[in-house]
Amino acid sequence: MGVLVASKASETPLVVTAGQQDTRHLMTEPWLSGDLVALAAPVTKWAREVRRGEDVGQALRRAFAIARTPPCGPVFLALPMDVLDQEVSGLTPPASAPPRLGPSPDSARLGERLAGLDPDRVAVLLGDDLPAAASAGIVAFAESAGFPVWGTQLTSRSAFPSAHPCWAGVMKPDFAFMRARFAATQAIVLVGGRAFVAYPYREERPVPDGVTFLHVADNRRRSGASTPPTWRSSATSARRSPPLPRCCAARSTARRWRHGSPRAMLAIGPRAMRCARKSSPSLADRSPPTPPCSRCSTRCRQPR
Repeated sequence: MGVLVASKASETPLVVTAGQQDTRHLMTEPWLSGDLVALAAPVTKWAREVRRGEDVGQALRRAFAIARTPPCGPVFLALPMDVLDQEVSGLTPPASAPPRLGPSPDSARLGERLAGLDPDRVAVLLGDDLPAAASAGIVAFAESAGFPVWGTQLTSRSAFPSAHPCWAGVMKPDFAFMRARFAATQAIVLVGGRAFVAYPYREERPVPDGVTFLHVADNRRRSGASTPPTWRSSATSARRSPPLPRCCAARSTARRWRHGSPRAMLAIGPRAMRCARKSSPSLADRSPPTPPCSRCSTRCRQPR
């Protein structure tokens, strides 16, 4: 059950099968029997019990298709003993085609909203459900105007390289800290399902008054769930890449990192600082909420 809960929270595609007692004596409540579907349903996308041997192949095909369709998540199948003993005739159904992920139809609108803002006052915040496959698109999005990128502290994946000049660090799960950090920000772009997670409870809200909040997610249930966005886009492209603001890219054509610029200061630890101080005086520890072990292991790369 713990694996199912974690899979649902992180939107990880997962198919779980479990044995069930012989259906011919379920009414007598034998050992190792129970309503497995009711047990798994609250923490899965889809839960079923197969009743015929001929349905096993179709059930598995459907289970894998549902699990990997955004928003991804766990699927559960209960397989009774007598059903697995049944003879099956016919061919095994072919696997379902993978879901097609395309660009967001709202990418132009996002670009228009960001084009008139100061890139150094636009923060990109990554949700805790983004897969590694989204890295290339998010890097292109950040580099289009040099946006600083923040990650969440509790996440099961890494969707942005920590050695990249745009990496600002890990956001501390404290609403008071977030509000102070975003005080001078013009806009926050949240890519993914959830990033505003706090522990312990705080009275403060993470988004300061007057700051534009833009949310790009592939899960309509999570889109704007905790914080009402000024603008939002629900598109499956969020799992591969956010909409690239072409207006920003055109305005800052091939913008290069320069010494002394906010994006040229990498979030590094004391050990790496000593190594790089002579050759790169602009390096500084800009990420106090990042755990020390993460900061010390960050690779230094010369901005260009």
